[in-house]
Amino acid sequence: MICSRCGSDLPADSLFCDRCGAVVGAELEEGPSQDLYPPASLAPEHRNDFGADETPTGFTLREKGGGGRPQGSVPLTPPKTGSRPRPAERFLSLPHRARGLAAISIIAVLLLAAGFLWPGWFRTERRELSGPEQVVDAYFQAMARGDGAAVLDLYLPRDLEAAMRLRGISDRGQLDQSANENLNQAFPRGDLRLSGLEYESAVEGDEAVVRVIGGKATYTNESGEKVTETPQSGGNAFVQTEFRLLREEGRWYIAMQ
Repeated sequence: MICSRCGSDLPADSLFCDRCGAVVGAELEEGPSQDLYPPASLAPEHRNDFGADETPTGFTLREKGGGGRPQGSVPLTPPKTGSRPRPAERFLSLPHRARGLAAISIIAVLLLAAGFLWPGWFRTERRELSGPEQVVDAYFQAMARGDGAAVLDLYLPRDLEAAMRLRGISDRGQLDQSANENLNQAFPRGDLRLSGLEYESAVEGDEAVVRVIGGKATYTNESGEKVTETPQSGGNAFVQTEFRLLREEGRWYIAMQ
């Protein structure tokens, strides 16, 4: 038997040419061509899960003169037509639901990793402040903002009125302006930064004492030098480290010493 495609001599019972792979003694369903792979224009289009085109994996052969009765399927190996999809392309080609689940899984893994590396992300390192401690903390935060009026709002109203009478001031705005001037003089660059403030308090009824026991303040003085202060060292930021507070009508106020 001779191969009709390449002319090689073949055994009489051969189904395929050992040299070119052409089918011997049978024809493809699509036509009389003996080519192992049909032209790309004739092959039906298939798409895989990632959106890439695929070549059919086999063709049904019909025996010559057999009335078109199928004789089985010849498996074909599709030729390689490019590189595999990249991970990003695979992710984008997934269905919306699968893509969402994959994104949630990635985020969960990142959060767990962050929890091991930075435990403070999952729990606060600073205990919750009590009522009197919150007032003292607001005092320092207003000082860092250079907001003299906010500082004065934390004091007992009757103590503010007494201070205004003592200074001969009849307008609260003048007292606020004086407080702002004092802050500008203490921190001329307006760059006061407070960190790690810690307090201890003792509360008895409507009276409380709050002490600043830890923390740090940094700012630039008039000479352009960087200054660092602590409650133990004192200074412009820690002129007062012990506060007496009174509760009136359910609210805590700082009492002027």
